[in-house]
Amino acid sequence: MIQFFRSGRPQSLILLPVLAMILYIGGMLTHATASPSGGPLYQLLMLISGGFDWVQMVFAVTLITLGAILLNKVATDHLFDARNTFLPGLMYVLLSSSLAPFVHLSPTQPANLLMILALDKILSFNRKGNIYPLVLDAGMLVGVAALFYPSYIIFLLTVWIGLNHFRPFAWREWLIVWIGCAIPIAIIWVFYFATELSFHAWHLPGKSEKLRVPMSTSWLLWSITAILAVWAMINTLLQYPKRNLRSKKNITLLLLMLCNAVILIASQWEPQILYTSALMLGILFANFISNVKPVYAQLVLLILLSALIQNQLIFLLN
Repeated sequence: MIQFFRSGRPQSLILLPVLAMILYIGGMLTHATASPSGGPLYQLLMLISGGFDWVQMVFAVTLITLGAILLNKVATDHLFDARNTFLPGLMYVLLSSSLAPFVHLSPTQPANLLMILALDKILSFNRKGNIYPLVLDAGMLVGVAALFYPSYIIFLLTVWIGLNHFRPFAWREWLIVWIGCAIPIAIIWVFYFATELSFHAWHLPGKSEKLRVPMSTSWLLWSITAILAVWAMINTLLQYPKRNLRSKKNITLLLLMLCNAVILIASQWEPQILYTSALMLGILFANFISNVKPVYAQLVLLILLSALIQNQLIFLLN
């Protein structure tokens, strides 16, 4: 499988949604679980689903597949080690479907899709000249992502880090980030004010339950993911001196964005928040697999798949 996705064959685009659907098979045997911390756009998405489990799973698989395709494009456009392959997409699908039996449609899934687009904008800050449109777009994408999952507002730090990382200080650019983020939030606030709706108006009574997934159920998956993440980061740091300046800056930004995700995970400890790191770990794992010997790459994939299968079996058998 590694060689197939590493080759960059177009057929990989077909296998990405198929793989996501396979990982969601366990979810077909369970009832829908809504996130109590989802924002207004997530509640709207749940309303559109009509409370039907299969519709929520279709939404989730579609969002994950689109995210995988976009992440591949980001890796190629910005010269990461796994460019011109579908390894970032493969890793993203595996990580973003890890809680499929527990949560059919997570607010982090649409939020991650928007953050991938934002990452593309941020990595383009190194352009010369006027980048106001890029900065505004990045701020707006973070703002819309926060309307799906409010805690994603922390990724404004990533936008500012990107400005500090790639550009000399310009207060207008930093201010534009605030303006971009505020625009979608203000639009939703005005809508709620004008219609006199509350944030709970779109909840589906009787159709969803609060998210109660014990972290202990998935301890093996999270432990293996953490070990692989440390291994991948060590490999990334060892390769760091060999990189050119642009590659060094892109990798540094990705690691700092991962630090933001870790802060978010530590501050809001619920299982689905671990999806937050899927974007960054998808690229890091793909880079790692591209740099190590094939036998180690196959071992990493085998270990990760085994942990995913074990996680699904534990939930279904319980």
